[in-house]
Amino acid sequence: MSHLAEVYAKDLGVKIGKPVLQPHFYPVLEQDYITIHNDNKVPAKEYNYWEEVIILVKQKVPDIKFIQIGTGKEPKIKNVENFIPTNSIKQSAYIIKNSLMHVGTDSLPVHLASHLNKPLIAIYAHTYAATCGPLWGDKENHTIIESHRNGNKPSYSLNENPKTINLIKPEEIANAILKNLGKESSSRETLYVGQKYKDQIIHVIPDEKYSLKNKNLVLRLDLLHNEENILHLISENRSSILTNEPLSDKVLSQKI
Repeated sequence: MSHLAEVYAKDLGVKIGKPVLQPHFYPVLEQDYITIHNDNKVPAKEYNYWEEVIILVKQKVPDIKFIQIGTGKEPKIKNVENFIPTNSIKQSAYIIKNSLMHVGTDSLPVHLASHLNKPLIAIYAHTYAATCGPLWGDKENHTIIESHRNGNKPSYSLNENPKTINLIKPEEIANAILKNLGKESSSRETLYVGQKYKDQIIHVIPDEKYSLKNKNLVLRLDLLHNEENILHLISENRSSILTNEPLSDKVLSQKI
C-alpha cells in the first residue's frame, strides 16, 4: 500500500526529499517533558482518553511533564502541565526538538517529530497508518499504534460514530510511553468503556434546592422523594429522574 507522499511524488514527477526547516526559539520553562497533540479538526482523529494515558504514565514517572501543543483551538487535555498554542510550524518544531518524545494523533507534529528524529508514538484509526505514517527519522524511534477497528477496514470518514480511535486502550499508549522512558509497564487493563464514560453526570439527592444550571443530572427521588426541590432543576438542566414512587402531574408536566 502506497504512502500518500509517494502518490503525490509520482503524480508530480518529483522525489521525496527531507524537509528543510529551521526551528524558531519558543520559551519553554518545563524540563523533561513530552509533547502531546490531539487533532480535533477531523473529529474521527480526536482521541478521548488522553487524560487516562497521562494518569497511567505519571503513576510510574510522577515527575514527567506533558506539554500540549496545537493552534489553541483544541480542547485542553486534562492533567497536562501546559498548553502552548504556537503561531508557526517552526515554533512547534522547537518545542518538539527539546522534548523527550512526541505523542499524538496523525497530524503535522508527528511528521515534525520524525523529521527531527525524536522518539514518537502516533495513533491511527480512520485511515491505515501505512498510508500516512511518519516518513523520516530512524524507524526504531517510531511506535505506531493502530486501532483494531473490531476487524473492519478504515472508514476514511471525517466523522465516525462510534469512533474507532477510541478502541485503542489507554494503557497501550501509556505502556509505549513508559517503554520509551525505560520504565516498568502499567498493570492497568481496560475491560470495558461505556458510551457515557466521559459525560459529566451529577446525581442529586433533593434534600434542598440546589443551584445548578446547564448540567446533566440524575435526580434521585428513589433516595428522597421531594418534588418541590427538583422542579427548578428540571427546567434548567438536562435531567433524568430515578424513582420508586409515582410522580405528580406537576413533575410530569415539565419539559423533561
